[in-house]
Amino acid sequence: MNTHLVERMEISMGTRRLFATIATALGLLGCAEVPDAPSPEAPVELAAEEARAATPMMNREAVRRWSLHLRANWDDVQPNCRPTRISPRAGVQQRGVVMMFHGYTACPQQFFEWGRILAAQGYEVLLPLSPGHGRTQVSMRDNTRALPALSTTPYESFVTDMNAIMAEVQTPVGTSRVIGGLSLGGALATLAVQQQPSLYDRAFIASPFFESGNFWVTALARASEQLRRTQLRAVTEAAWQRAGEIDLGWGEGCEVERRGGRAGICQFQVKHFASIVRLGARTVDAVRPGRTQIQFIGVEDDQAASNSAIRRAAGSYGAASSLCFYRHPASHSLFSRYDNPTEDKFWLPSLFVSATAFVTRGERFATDGASAEPGAQQCRLTAR
Repeated sequence: MNTHLVERMEISMGTRRLFATIATALGLLGCAEVPDAPSPEAPVELAAEEARAATPMMNREAVRRWSLHLRANWDDVQPNCRPTRISPRAGVQQRGVVMMFHGYTACPQQFFEWGRILAAQGYEVLLPLSPGHGRTQVSMRDNTRALPALSTTPYESFVTDMNAIMAEVQTPVGTSRVIGGLSLGGALATLAVQQQPSLYDRAFIASPFFESGNFWVTALARASEQLRRTQLRAVTEAAWQRAGEIDLGWGEGCEVERRGGRAGICQFQVKHFASIVRLGARTVDAVRPGRTQIQFIGVEDDQAASNSAIRRAAGSYGAASSLCFYRHPASHSLFSRYDNPTEDKFWLPSLFVSATAFVTRGERFATDGASAEPGAQQCRLTAR
């Protein structure tokens, strides 16, 4: 998901009056222009990627299951959106396997930079592609035909499949399994821990999209979920089906970012966004105390993801979790240089150091006193 939520959502004029409440509530991301975006990654051939050998931790079954994910997400997928595996160099001692889920409408590209840092530390890094994301355009329009619509099931099944891969990973003494994600990916990583409470040693949850940062989107979603549990379910679903065809998008700024190298999509519909709103609400409501060490992080005054929902998740999980927020104006996308690349990403050096220390040694993020977010601490910034 992009940043600067929620300022202005693009909605087709012909349907604006059809579902004005949603249209107003969903607001948009204004994206900055991109004069000097980083260059895209070089594409990798599927056959060469599938031929990569198993390792002591990524055994044959893990590699086979990963290959199935590759094959299902290769053709008609943007090169920087294809599932990506980043391995340690030969001779580097292997320390574990990390899987990270990208954000909504984004791609594995978001974690390319940090993935290389982790690989240099001895970690096998798996960056899967979320359901329906990253397809190549059709007739100059984003291809969203496979993007989950009005249903959380594709996302839940995807997490189950990714857990199956990680369950095959071999972790001798001194190595670890780590799951994590950003925005939508943060909610998916939380769901992964819920599905398999004893599978992971650590979980890293960044700006998780449990609820929208926009009050009206959250209120509408909650009301809709409550109505779906009553005799008005059929009426509610019919309204969503009708409103679901409204065109949404991140606006021209996102198109500029794309021309500068950002992978992913910029256009979608209400029915697609409704899926992640439902998924986030159900996931945060299901958080219970656990023993997997979880580090939650966010950004102050996040307009994309609800910080109160993040605080609630951390509190519900209990003593095994920790939470801090980077000071305003750190952006929701956190890891990605491709989203709003002209902004001063002052937090990135600290984030890479702290996130790597958490993955490799289980160190909680250091803090610098009270955050502007009620009852929370501010993530410490290290010297550049």
